[in-house]
Amino acid sequence: MDKTLDFGLLEYCIAEDDSFMQKLIKTMLVTLGAKNIRIASDGTEAYEFLRIKTPDLIFIDWSMKPTSGIDLVRQIRKDHRPAISTVPIIMLTAHSEREYVERAVVAGANDYLVKPVSPLLLQKRIEGLFKNRAPLSFQSASATAPLAARLKNNNSPEDGDLMELSLEDDESPPRSNQASG
Repeated sequence: MDKTLDFGLLEYCIAEDDSFMQKLIKTMLVTLGAKNIRIASDGTEAYEFLRIKTPDLIFIDWSMKPTSGIDLVRQIRKDHRPAISTVPIIMLTAHSEREYVERAVVAGANDYLVKPVSPLLLQKRIEGLFKNRAPLSFQSASATAPLAARLKNNNSPEDGDLMELSLEDDESPPRSNQASG
């Protein structure tokens, strides 16, 4: 029997400094059935939200000031409280370069989406994070399947994945530039 994720049972935080993107992400989540969505306009405000009440999922934009998104991810993962340090994180940013994806994964992001993102892709990524756990706030986030594991294990992309990356060096033999013949 297939389980369906009830988006209405999850609590969300959107850390995004652009008001248009805040509204867009919130609208997508509401369309999926989300009810409890907090919006922070920078990393400092988002961290304060986390300290008051930890959501089930946080979306973090990379380019925020005074605390950037990547700094916020690091701060969250270093927190001594497990409820905060294990919250699932989706980086949602305009940076599509491999370097940014790798830095986000190393910092502790569970997933990475490049703006603009479609509602279907957003839905699939959230469902992927919560595939192996019930969407209840009191459960541990440690059961989430982080992006780093998918990248490291070089697994096939899930539905909706736009790219497949490997954080390890390519061990395949170099290709010859000589023409055969």
